[in-house]
Amino acid sequence: MLDDSAYAALCSAVTLQSNEKGFFRNVADEIAETAGAEWLRRFGRLRCDQHRIVECLTHEPIEHLIRRMAENVREVYRGKSATVSKQRRLEAERLYEMGKTDKALLMFTQSVVKAPSAVAEEEEEKEKEAAAGKRGESDRSLALALWRRSDIFYERKQMLYCLDDVRLSLREKLPEKWRLQAYSRMAECYVFLNRFEEARIAANILSRRMTERGDDDDDDDDDDDDDDDDEALRCKLQQLLVAIGAGQQQQQQQPPRTEDGEEKDGRVADAAAAAATDEEKEARTKRVSSKLALASSQPAGRYFVAARPIRTGDTLLVEDAYVSCLSVERYGSHCHHCLRRLETAIPCSECSAVAFCSLACRGGALDSYHKFECRYVDVLIGSGMSVLSLAALRIVTQQSVAYFERANLVQRDGGDDEAEAKAADGGGDHPYRRIYNMIRHERTRSADDFLRRTLMAIFLTSVLKKSGYFGVGVAVASPPHRRETLIAAVLLRNLQVLQFNAHEISETVRLGSALKTANIGIGLYASASYFNHECCPAVTRFFRGTTLVVKAVRPVEQGRVVGDGYGPVFDKFDTTERRRRLRARYWFECECEACVRDCGPRVDQRAARIPRIRCGRCAATIDRHVRPPNGDRCESCGADAASEYEAAAAQLGALRERLESAAARTQPLAPSMMEEIRDSVDSLAARLPPPHEIYRRAADVLTRCWSLPPPPPPPPTTTSSTPTTPLCDSDSLSLSLSLHCTHLHYDATRRVSCCTVDQRPQPRKYRRGHHPSQFRVSSPSQRHCPK
Repeated sequence: MLDDSAYAALCSAVTLQSNEKGFFRNVADEIAETAGAEWLRRFGRLRCDQHRIVECLTHEPIEHLIRRMAENVREVYRGKSATVSKQRRLEAERLYEMGKTDKALLMFTQSVVKAPSAVAEEEEEKEKEAAAGKRGESDRSLALALWRRSDIFYERKQMLYCLDDVRLSLREKLPEKWRLQAYSRMAECYVFLNRFEEARIAANILSRRMTERGDDDDDDDDDDDDDDDDEALRCKLQQLLVAIGAGQQQQQQQPPRTEDGEEKDGRVADAAAAAATDEEKEARTKRVSSKLALASSQPAGRYFVAARPIRTGDTLLVEDAYVSCLSVERYGSHCHHCLRRLETAIPCSECSAVAFCSLACRGGALDSYHKFECRYVDVLIGSGMSVLSLAALRIVTQQSVAYFERANLVQRDGGDDEAEAKAADGGGDHPYRRIYNMIRHERTRSADDFLRRTLMAIFLTSVLKKSGYFGVGVAVASPPHRRETLIAAVLLRNLQVLQFNAHEISETVRLGSALKTANIGIGLYASASYFNHECCPAVTRFFRGTTLVVKAVRPVEQGRVVGDGYGPVFDKFDTTERRRRLRARYWFECECEACVRDCGPRVDQRAARIPRIRCGRCAATIDRHVRPPNGDRCESCGADAASEYEAAAAQLGALRERLESAAARTQPLAPSMMEEIRDSVDSLAARLPPPHEIYRRAADVLTRCWSLPPPPPPPPTTTSSTPTTPLCDSDSLSLSLSLHCTHLHYDATRRVSCCTVDQRPQPRKYRRGHHPSQFRVSSPSQRHCPK
């Protein structure tokens, strides 16, 4: 077992680079060795992030190594292939004709993700035409794959997905022979979704185009089949117009629909969000419950306490992520933007490594961060960086340089955590200030750790320069401009802040009759960071997409700390191990009640089911292991302790039975049963103070019930609409990603948790002839990684 300092260093390193096979670690090792111990000590005494960036870039012995690292950044990403797309589309059509619609849907989706856009396909055909001296013709791969996939969604009445496919197929220049049917289907989808104004616009376009085609075909004698199709479309158009008129009239007579849980395009965010309780919706508007208040002390910093008594089940916080980032191993199964599990996939217009659940999500990503990250996805993954490092980059790419310039961050640099935290109380006058001034333990961070994070910030800045974030034509090897130094310093600060303040985003899914909760990414939540740790936490957290919901799992008295659990809890680990893990991962010594009382999963504690109780008369604590002078009576009021223990034991047994019954269920509990558990926890807490294992069991049951998605509606057909395998080309990421372009082999499934990290030292290996600091693209033809 590693000693505490080595264990802490290993945990810190994993938050920067989670995969040991990536090239970055070896590059950083070489630079640290070249710089020397004396320079590293001087570097560790710097107190300003921008000074750290400048010092690394100007220190002569390592300057050429850093410049080489920056210059070797190349576009490496999984590109499109019209040939592969066509093959998968033809295979999907064959499966569809055989009635295997699930497999056909999967193949259509893979065809969609792999297909180039209409513009890119036309440019490729022009290049082939110029080379061959004859005219080429585009296959319209993306438009055809989308159109055919919409057939399946149309049959299954999944009109939101169908509508997205039809709209995008028209945008991607769907061949003329299907365009009238596309406008008809679009109008029908809008009618189905009660969006009658948009349905009327689509119907008017259909009517106008039918009239135009009728004029063009007046002189055509061989159009019997077209006449039949036109007649069918005219009948459908009349039916649509009648339905639109009736629907609009009915809408005028009804109160307006609520917008809760809907996006701009009318898509319900997800079933769980649609099922959010009224309390959660109210808390969303308030963000932080009025039952919480901020307190401050040394060394705990600022933290939430109960401003008023808190009951079990109270919603204390509903907060959207300031930044969220999907784990690499989930790229093939979840939306890259909102992190929801994919039932369909809308492709990126350039790469085939990521997918989106809707046009709205794709638009949100392409309008902000993904346009800078897209062509460098495999370089970022190949470096071995952690998802926290990707999130540090995402904080920058989802905003402009001017956004960070307006924050006036230079004036804030160089201070300690506590002073900056006080300066940022309430969020300051800029949104990023709340993130920038989060606790990062600058004073206790080692010089080596600071160097590696500084080098990661410089590497990410090089990616930004190559991607055009600072403007077109900025040379990577040129001396850093003031704006580039600022952004590099922001990246360095993000890497420090995320280490201690990010939350893992999880989802709960049904696997047959079993339930599984899995981590799918990370998010940064400014208000949620005020929940300090307790080994017997008072709250639990779960997610609606990337929105964090925090609920109380036991009562909290006014003025007491409202604690969250950062990982180790008292009924799983003893006090020594809990404190060791928390010191290594979060750099603080836990002084919660469970640690002070030395509570843990020991045999003697499990035997003593009720080690102490609260007196029912005066609320004083009666400790079973401390015999008072006046016998089995409360020292404060003289109440009979034996009867109090009997009453607590009866309540404990009743609650345990309810929890065992609830734990055996795989469906959401009835509201009455949930209320019974909440009332039982509240009632027991009046007699049995925490920490106690029953509150952990109750928290597990309640969290599972709150986070459980509602049962899916009965499918319109006998086949399931949710594919069980990854939908996009990055399904290979779930297995392994071979970055042959950079002479690296990266296994995306090897992700190490900071608190369960293998403590055995791992030897670093160099491949003969390919030193890690010399990563490069072998030839320009390999840059797009079409494989």
